[in-house]
This record gives sequence, C-alpha cells and structure tokens, in this order.
Amino acid sequence: MLCPRCAAQLPDQASFCWQCGLAQTPGRETAEETWETCQITYRVQPSSGWWPAGWCIFWAEASGPRGSYAAGEAARGVSAGDVYAGRPSARQAHAGLLEALIKAGWEPLEQQSPLWWNTRLRRRIG
Repeated sequence: MLCPRCAAQLPDQASFCWQCGLAQTPGRETAEETWETCQITYRVQPSSGWWPAGWCIFWAEASGPRGSYAAGEAARGVSAGDVYAGRPSARQAHAGLLEALIKAGWEPLEQQSPLWWNTRLRRRIG
C-alpha cells in the first residue's frame, strides 16, 4: 500500500509510515484504490533528428491502480549540464511541466529527494 501523505511504499500491515510517520488506519481504503502517484524525472534523448547528444527532457511517470503511464512531458529539452547545474533553462522547463500537472489535478508532495528535479505528486482518482 502507499502512504496517503507521502506516497511511500509500505507493507500491507503497516501501522505507521516509515518515511513521514503518519499512522495508517486499519480498515481504511488502501491508497492504491484512491490515489495515483507521479514522479518528474528526466531522460536523455537519443541523438537523432534535431535533438543533439546529451540533451534531456523532463517527463512525468504516473502509477496507480490502472498501471503505469506517462503523465506529461516538458515542451522543450535542455542540456544535461543545465539539469545538473540547476540552470534557469532547466528550471523553466521543469516548472512548465509541473504547472501542467497541477492544472491536471496533481498536487505536489513534500520534496524528499536531494535532486531538485525529482518531484513527486499525487492525485485522487475514482
């Protein structure tokens, strides 16, 4: 099951979330039945077409009771160096994707990764 607060993966019989400490109420619907989660990360684009080698694009992968799927993709790519350095071009591309996900009903979760681009979100379904 998933913690409804931070979306950490928990054993089915967990009393508390190991990550955020939220008490898990027995008998409550499991998080998999009511929430889906999403994580923004990036992937390196192959150097074909107009994408130069070493360019990345931010994308969001969602998972929930219906399986895994692509929830969104940034409108433009950025260099891998810009991503790692946190340069404005990379932050703008990431912000554009995040804004589109929020408009689609996703809500950001507390940042838990030291990597600035690794943003987790959740959305109630059903």
